Amino acid sequence: MIEQEREQLPRPWSVRQLETLARVSRPIRRRLTPGQFKETYVNRALARFDHPRLYLEIGIREGDSFRLARADRKIGIDPERMRVFGTVRPGELYFEQTSDQFFGTHALDILEPASIHVALIDGLHEFRQALRDLSNLEPYMHRGGVVILDDCNPRTAERGSETPIGGAWNGDVWKVPALLLELRPDLRTATVDADEGIGVVSGFGTATMPPDEAEVERFKALSYDHLAANRTALLNLVPPAAFDSLLP
Repeated sequence: MIEQEREQLPRPWSVRQLETLARVSRPIRRRLTPGQFKETYVNRALARFDHPRLYLEIGIREGDSFRLARADRKIGIDPERMRVFGTVRPGELYFEQTSDQFFGTHALDILEPASIHVALIDGLHEFRQALRDLSNLEPYMHRGGVVILDDCNPRTAERGSETPIGGAWNGDVWKVPALLLELRPDLRTATVDADEGIGVVSGFGTATMPPDEAEVERFKALSYDHLAANRTALLNLVPPAAFDSLLP
């Protein structure tokens, strides 16, 4: 009898089931609490500009953020084309390649200097790659433009690990705002404490030389424990209500 009762007890949800539920419910939660989602901040940044607005996204996956961005022209970059992008919509360009390949082959042909109003970096979730994406974007950013960095505030060591371990993963993108705050005072950098940590970078147009390799590797070597002990200062962590004050 006891064994039968145990069999009838509800089993705890697996990590995969919880993540599926979170993904499926995201559109509803985004409507109920928009301030907790990066798409809200992308559009608030875009709304500051007159038309036409240019938006670029690195790592578009199923395209939720990309399709929600209210811009006249959109450029999406991802090496894996999902079914939803079998046909692009008016104003959209899709590049089925890595961001490094895009900036090495197409950027000069389709982008003007200082032409991007808002960009979202949401690719490999790896520090060096995210930093390189930002460096490649910088010459094309409007002087009043904004780069949004997703996944800047992992809450556990597992989510902040350097390589995927299964389940939700933020990687070590958090090291990008940490580096910028120390080595790029010409840029304005903060992290909004919402979603998975929304990095906000602005102040483009007075570019300095990117950090040398030794500095990059110094930040790459930082541990999650360093983040956990210095989170607020290391990320310049601010509440969602502070977002508008971060914009140029």
